[in-house]
Amino acid sequence: MKTSRRTCNKALSVAPPQVSSHTTFDQQLLRKNSLEAKCCFNFNHSDEDFTWFHNTSHPGDDTLPLISEDVKSVVERSLAQLNEAKSIKTIVSKIELRSNDEHPEDDDESSPDVPSKPLNGPQARPLRVEELKPFVQTAYEDSTFGADPLVTFERKLPSDVASHVFVKVGNHLKQIPTCATVNEISRLFEYSKDQHRAFAIIAMALLLCFKEEDNEAFDSAAFAAKLQRLLMILGMGGSGKSYVIQGWWALCFSWCRANSMATFAATGVAAINVDGDTIQSLIFSYTITGMTKALRTKWAAVRCLVIDEISLVTSIQINNLDSFGRALTERNVPFGGLIVVFVGDICQLKPPLGDFCFLKPNAEGSKMQGYRTYLAVTQETVVLSEV
Repeated sequence: MKTSRRTCNKALSVAPPQVSSHTTFDQQLLRKNSLEAKCCFNFNHSDEDFTWFHNTSHPGDDTLPLISEDVKSVVERSLAQLNEAKSIKTIVSKIELRSNDEHPEDDDESSPDVPSKPLNGPQARPLRVEELKPFVQTAYEDSTFGADPLVTFERKLPSDVASHVFVKVGNHLKQIPTCATVNEISRLFEYSKDQHRAFAIIAMALLLCFKEEDNEAFDSAAFAAKLQRLLMILGMGGSGKSYVIQGWWALCFSWCRANSMATFAATGVAAINVDGDTIQSLIFSYTITGMTKALRTKWAAVRCLVIDEISLVTSIQINNLDSFGRALTERNVPFGGLIVVFVGDICQLKPPLGDFCFLKPNAEGSKMQGYRTYLAVTQETVVLSEV
């Protein structure tokens, strides 16, 4: 074995690489990293076996394969698409303010997905409760699937509030009226009947919360329990679960309440898919320090919590989420009276640490409390069957 190591070391002790004139610095760097990865494949060797790596030149340029220009262009294009995707969430919050010099005839040349006119910045200010109250009842009642569009719904908004907002619909930006009705958003997203039902349940609950924000009883546990809705949405991959979540985001943006909803998932990849964060990012600080003033200020405006990929969430995490909601709102009701939605497919992978949240634990404790809270959410369930 020692002989083979010396032979390997001797073979790698070659002349410094000769950089070819037709190769770029990026290619040289990729080859260098490739060599390092190949040299460190075996971790059973002692530290002495790798002292040569720091004192030996790398193999010549011609010993490693050239990277194809086509491959490089694909990587660069993928990075550009990733950066564009990260900016969509920021763009979505921008709107076009009304002005006296608007020219409606310019709209004929605009794209149906991305507005041709420049976006003049974020919403000037959120609507006050007394300003949005006149529109809540109509928006609430216009929720029947397949109903004809309203022709008499006139929204008289303050002059410093935009008449329309741009929201993310799939991978495009589309325009909807400020204070849009349930059906206006449902038609924009072209929801199926099951998708519309899931969307409308939470959308109507959010509208009631927006209307009652200035009510003196809003912070009471009994009043919050009347407004609260708990919902489970199940469906296979591609059934449109994330598409329904986008509709709730659109509603919050339309009613100038962008901070009223927060989306979370068990993993970072799943969280990115719903423009959210991981569950641990929400409850980690709380489990360490308790409910601090900074945490309460950060999440004070939240009315709805959406948890995606529920199959990867443990009953302990659900119990921590319940405790967080109670501490945040100081109301001793499930999740502190917040609207909560579990989304996912229970036939997918189990949590990396722990069991499925729908499996009943063998003993009392935080797991059992989380299991019972999970059952409370599943009392109302919508299954999305279309793919």
